[in-house]
Amino acid sequence: MGIGEGKFNKFFEEKCEKEGIQFHDITMIFKDEKETIYSDDCCHLNKKGNDVLAHHIGQTILKYYENNSGHLITR
Repeated sequence: MGIGEGKFNKFFEEKCEKEGIQFHDITMIFKDEKETIYSDDCCHLNKKGNDVLAHHIGQTILKYYENNSGHLITR
């Protein structure tokens, strides 16, 4: 994590909370990944990285759905 990223995430987490919007910090979803997940030296994911990200997003949505008695709440 670069300098300031933690503050950046905290800022948005607090802003979302104030607005009643769920915030999910996903900065650590690749921490245990042994395979290459980026397709370049910057920030673009390869297939493996996209699969990990998609799985995490899907699990987050399912958990939210289950915790709200099967009702998706949209804003």
